[in-house]
Amino acid sequence: MHFIKKKLTNLNRVKGDNMLDEEKEILNTLPKEHLIYLIERLYNSQFLIGEACVEQSKCHIDSEMAVGKIRNYIYDMPSMYDTEELKAYLDMKMNKISVEEYRKIIGLD
Repeated sequence: MHFIKKKLTNLNRVKGDNMLDEEKEILNTLPKEHLIYLIERLYNSQFLIGEACVEQSKCHIDSEMAVGKIRNYIYDMPSMYDTEELKAYLDMKMNKISVEEYRKIIGLD
C-alpha cells in the first residue's frame, strides 16, 4: 500500500495544485488493484509518448504524426468524472466484467 500512496503523491506533484479534490476522493475510493492498473497504464502511456518523441526527433515521423500519437496515448487513459463509471470501466479493462455488463452499468443498454 505504501507503494501506491507514493505513486499517488508523485501523481499529485506532476499535476500540482490543479488536481481537484474530487479526483483525489475518487482515487481514494478505488481498490488497490484498480490503482495498480492505473499506474501501469500511466507508465505505459509515458513510455509510448517518449517513443513518439524519439521517433520524431530522429525524423522517422513528422511533428503532426507525433502529436497525433501522443494525443491518442493521453486519451487512452480513463477519465475520473464518475466513480462508479470509472470502477466499471477498470473492471471491464481488467476482464472482470464484459462489455455488455459495462454498458448496462453506465446506462447505454
